[in-house]
Amino acid sequence: MTIKSILKRLLNKDFLDVSEFSLGFLKRAQNHVLENNLKFLRKLGIKQQKIAKHASLLGMKKEVIIGNYNNLIGLKIPSYKITSHPELLGMNQNTIRNNYNNLTKLGISPQKINTNIHLLGMNSRTLKGKYENLIKLGISPEKITSQAGLLGLNIKTIQENYDNLRSLGITDSKINTYSLYLGWNSKTIKRNYDNLIRLGIPSYRIGSQAGILGRDPKTISSIYDYLAKIIKIKEDVIITNFQILMLNPDAFAKKLRILKLEILGLKRKDLYDSNKLQNFFLSSPATMMAKKKYCVMNNIDFLSKLSFLKLSWLKIIRISKETVSKEEANEEGKKITFPLKKKYDEWMIEYKKWGKKFAERRGRRLIQRI
Repeated sequence: MTIKSILKRLLNKDFLDVSEFSLGFLKRAQNHVLENNLKFLRKLGIKQQKIAKHASLLGMKKEVIIGNYNNLIGLKIPSYKITSHPELLGMNQNTIRNNYNNLTKLGISPQKINTNIHLLGMNSRTLKGKYENLIKLGISPEKITSQAGLLGLNIKTIQENYDNLRSLGITDSKINTYSLYLGWNSKTIKRNYDNLIRLGIPSYRIGSQAGILGRDPKTISSIYDYLAKIIKIKEDVIITNFQILMLNPDAFAKKLRILKLEILGLKRKDLYDSNKLQNFFLSSPATMMAKKKYCVMNNIDFLSKLSFLKLSWLKIIRISKETVSKEEANEEGKKITFPLKKKYDEWMIEYKKWGKKFAERRGRRLIQRI
């Protein structure tokens, strides 16, 4: 029997994934060796399609495969990661260890190596070249280590993605901050950018808050429509404060309602224009509640000028305690804020889940009127 006929019998439809290289490598392999290795690799948890893609493993000595597997386990690589990248079982143990050590020298943590285990199969010189290329593009060592997957990308692809971001007005500093975009498809980034422009967000604002380019355009458009059409935030206000498009819409609407009911003390049916309080759009509700609580406790009028709640704890507390230091004021502020924030955060986790389920069931958001 030919090697092709043997592999077709063993792998069935997955034979189509066997490369010409593997066929050549297995040309003289004995039938029982192929069968035994196939059973062993399956026993390790490697899917048959993966085995077919790296069929040369079927021709290796079982003890070599076991040794290579144990070597990876010794490097703290989880078994499920090994089975998802069986090609590593065909590599020399010294090569794997050298590559592992080179990655750690570049500052890549064991956790990141586990996440990007395919890097262990790359030539160390190639990795060093890719690392240096990222440094040349202004990506800091800290960002490279946090986005280690970039080291697995082609230098040409990285350059094209970098050039695309620069053409959209994203500065080197922002590219460094959002270095993960260098691994994104440039068409996806452009699509997200064009959607923001269509919504009226100026290019310079997108450049200043480049994190929004990572958001799904359908989600962004849906949030925009909800803010503009349902809770009546003016379009120019949205554009000025477009970071709110990155917030959970249910949580944001609830924050506006807290401003109305808890901070201003209005009734649910009272007329209320949220646009006038846009300075609080990105403020923490717990912090606002804590500052209100302090003002009430110390008979400080905050309603006549609500922006008072935007002041630092030092400026607020010095109204009643003139000699308080910055450290003392911040500490007192934390003591008041902490229980409120803990309660709010825990409650908001459940509220967001509730809001998501409600939207899926009813086809609309929880709050339809602030």
